[in-house]
Amino acid sequence: MSIEKKLSDLTTVPLESFEKIKDYLETIHSHDIVTQLLADKTLLELEIFEGKIYLQLEDDTVKYKFVPNERFSELVLNSILNKDSKLLSKVTEKLKKSLITWRKDLL
Repeated sequence: MSIEKKLSDLTTVPLESFEKIKDYLETIHSHDIVTQLLADKTLLELEIFEGKIYLQLEDDTVKYKFVPNERFSELVLNSILNKDSKLLSKVTEKLKKSLITWRKDLL
């Protein structure tokens, strides 16, 4: 399942809106790549939500390297070490609030 579909399922935002955002991001990344190439750079840097992607140009080859930002690094470590799913935490919290509201309504 695509990230756009997952976001749409978790929010009230239509899938088409996320697809438009994805198109805009691709447009921005394309422009950033061309701008850096015109500046004669061989190590290109793209900023994404989770960190940075570095593109190393060597002959006819592009090598990719991802460097996560601090927030994403912490999320990954917490998910791995503590088996903590932010999605399950949010669903659990929402369920608790619903049950409390439902109970208050009954009383």
